Amino acid sequence: MAKTQRRQLEKSKNVRRQLEKESQELRRQLPGLDSLLGFFRSAGVSVELRRGRWLWINGAQAEHLTHLPPPETLEWSSIVNEITLKYLRSKFIRAITENAYFGEGARVVMVPRESGFAVMRGDVRLVVIHPAQAQIPHREGMRANFLIPGEHWRLLADVVYESEGELIAEWELRGAKEAAEAGNVGARAKLRRAAERLIDHLPEGLDPELIDACLDASRRIRLERQVAYDRPVLLESEVGELTLLPIERTGSRLLMPFRLRKGMENLTGELVISDRDPLPLLIGEGVTDEDAITAWTFALAGFADATCVELDRAAPATRRDPPITPPSPPASIHGPSTSARALPRRRPWPSYLEPAGQWIRYSGSFVAGHRRRLQDGQKASGQAHDLARQVGIILSRHETWVRPHARGVPDGIEMRFVWYPPGPVRNFR
Repeated sequence: MAKTQRRQLEKSKNVRRQLEKESQELRRQLPGLDSLLGFFRSAGVSVELRRGRWLWINGAQAEHLTHLPPPETLEWSSIVNEITLKYLRSKFIRAITENAYFGEGARVVMVPRESGFAVMRGDVRLVVIHPAQAQIPHREGMRANFLIPGEHWRLLADVVYESEGELIAEWELRGAKEAAEAGNVGARAKLRRAAERLIDHLPEGLDPELIDACLDASRRIRLERQVAYDRPVLLESEVGELTLLPIERTGSRLLMPFRLRKGMENLTGELVISDRDPLPLLIGEGVTDEDAITAWTFALAGFADATCVELDRAAPATRRDPPITPPSPPASIHGPSTSARALPRRRPWPSYLEPAGQWIRYSGSFVAGHRRRLQDGQKASGQAHDLARQVGIILSRHETWVRPHARGVPDGIEMRFVWYPPGPVRNFR
């Protein structure tokens, strides 16, 4: 009996030694593992590494860890940031909502390509908060666990407060220089367009599905456009932030100007409203062909999704490409009072356009310029036809044009949406 017990004891020791050996080898190959597990566990997340190097989060298989550098590296932080945004997005959003405060007027918007949230004062970016670190322009980054409350939130607010004046002054100086170089508005437009080139053919090497999506978006803009906006419309997506500007008339041409911000890159251009597909693009001579095509495809898809919306319908408009399932909650955060669930919208937007930021509160009070179906016997006035033609829309004999107007929307409120582009466009980077 004693001999059997000794054998069992020796076998148990061998198993423990083998497990310890495997554990040491695993930590040699994944030196950042203990720090990663500790990072999430300190935030109350159930996390463990199981057989096959699969990371399990809150009881569900999540990420396959083939590589994990030491915790002091930026790569380790990037991996933690990506895992958090992918599997614990709502927890991160809740942490920001409960702990981040940067004064009245600051807004927080998601920056998907950077796996974090940017704190903005107007158009000035003050800081980008990631789960594992925060980055302030011209300042040393702050490493901390931003999934949990703590002193690091106050320290971050102090640093942002100290740098805010400098960042705003830098932004204003840059704007003043740009204005001084170009002169008045008319001179700026003239100088800009003098340095623009016209592109009217999509490259043959593009994915056929992407070409079809661009041609379809162009056709929709020409033939199915229902809406025109008298203010900028900002569309946040995984690729960047697309700003659609009000339609302009230059000589005999109607232009749909836009800006696309990808990370630190800013691209500006105009779609030319015409009778052909795709609608031609006007863009700067210095823009690379690759960036020009990216801007063109996103502008076509963005204008189509934002303007081919029937506001008089009870249900949201749809498009041929079904939108991806929207993440929850929405990407822009202003605390519990601006939750999309808590604020029902009187006129629902399409599922691929989710009102974001302060626009969640005011979107039901704004009416864009749009077509409206007339009852039998009614006829649109000549003025209605003229107003529609000014934005490139030709009314049928059973339609009239409703002017844009807002009820109780304060000045400075951005018309901002989280946008889910069509699949072929979304996958083109």
